Amino acid sequence: MIGRLRELFDRGGAARAEADRIRREGIVGRASVIGTSGTGRRRDDRFETELRVEVLLPRRRRFETTIRDWLTAAERKRVGIGQSVPIAADPAQPGHVVLLLDADRVDPRAIAALGPIAGGPGGPRVADVAPPPIDPTLDA
Repeated sequence: MIGRLRELFDRGGAARAEADRIRREGIVGRASVIGTSGTGRRRDDRFETELRVEVLLPRRRRFETTIRDWLTAAERKRVGIGQSVPIAADPAQPGHVVLLLDADRVDPRAIAALGPIAGGPGGPRVADVAPPPIDPTLDA
């Protein structure tokens, strides 16, 4: 009995270690939340939450996957339907994706400059960019 419990806990530890490795070494991208539900399981102040997401990774096609993670109440508010969340994917298996919620401390201007294909609104159109000022000293 105790051996079985130890085995179950060790698997949880191995899964956390794997998720931490992906967070450190993985391919960073964004995901749009298209569905969310609680599993009913709770661990201290964290709730197990299942997210259905559309993933966007650099130089890869978009795809949908499901992520299960233990989230605090504040984190659950950040992953509502329609929200964009940072993720990391395993380089060897890009379909294996984990949340990267602590990576959201990015300058919003950097994301706003991304093109629409990369998940941002895009930069200014060429017609919207003012021409550089003319230096009158160059005419002499």
